[in-house]
Amino acid sequence: MAAIVDQKAKGAVLSRQPNRQFKTWLIGKLAEIAMAQQAVVDAETLQYFAEMLSTSEPQDLLAATSYFCHRERAQGETAFPSLPALENAVKDAKNKRLAVEREQQEREDAVIKAKHFAEHPEQYVVIKDFKALLRELMDEVAKRKASR
Repeated sequence: MAAIVDQKAKGAVLSRQPNRQFKTWLIGKLAEIAMAQQAVVDAETLQYFAEMLSTSEPQDLLAATSYFCHRERAQGETAFPSLPALENAVKDAKNKRLAVEREQQEREDAVIKAKHFAEHPEQYVVIKDFKALLRELMDEVAKRKASR
């Protein structure tokens, strides 16, 4: 188990190599969680958690730490969240952020498409009754075959 954790820590370090200032900021955010949840957490734990989470985007980390600072703990839950709980909160924040970004991009694309349609309607074919069009095409094919 320790080997897996060490391997994950090395992977986190190699993948992004965040700067010292970012890790210091992250340790501060983790300390805020500890204060808000009235947890006693040593500096080594904060540094380890910061190392493990340091490959995440700052906005996702901020959302996750805010979540843990502003929620009530469940009965029997530890004061300071586990690393997997923090990682899941970061992942949830990332998924929400990406969904919002995707929706925004879709809205922007729709505006661009609507503008293009308004400026170049000749490039678009609107089929009101597909079945009728298909019948017409089939009739035309049948006429051409009959005329041969």
